[in-house]
Amino acid sequence: MKRVGLKGLVAATTVFVVCVLSGVFALQAWPSSAAAKPKKPAPFVVKVTPALVAKGKAIVKAKGCGGCHTITGAKSTGPTWKGLAGSKVHLTSGKTIVATDSYLIGVITDPTTLQVQGYDASIMTEMIPPGSVSKAQAEAIVAYIETLKK
Repeated sequence: MKRVGLKGLVAATTVFVVCVLSGVFALQAWPSSAAAKPKKPAPFVVKVTPALVAKGKAIVKAKGCGGCHTITGAKSTGPTWKGLAGSKVHLTSGKTIVATDSYLIGVITDPTTLQVQGYDASIMTEMIPPGSVSKAQAEAIVAYIETLKK
């Protein structure tokens, strides 16, 4: 039997699987999982509809969010929601991020992750404990926030 080298024919990060079925010898190559570049998940974007915005407004009223967040741009206990969606947010770590829909949903559903410079995160955690706002409710609130452009 002659040995054939594969040097130079395939990348070193390719995995080969050999199958023998009914005397037929087959060779299949796949890129190894280590070599495959992980794809970034597409950012989640709330589909803003009039119905979802109305639902968000109702949730905001029921949860009392207006006690800490303004929609006018005025400073309050919590950040204003006017112009918040898509804006730059300065974190306590010194980093600056963009207030994407995914970010907003994350901090609404789990306020313990909230670390906005100049605001006490423990206040929101006390008022809205983690898990007390569902993802669906947070999406509705974000749809409402999206309408509050500068």
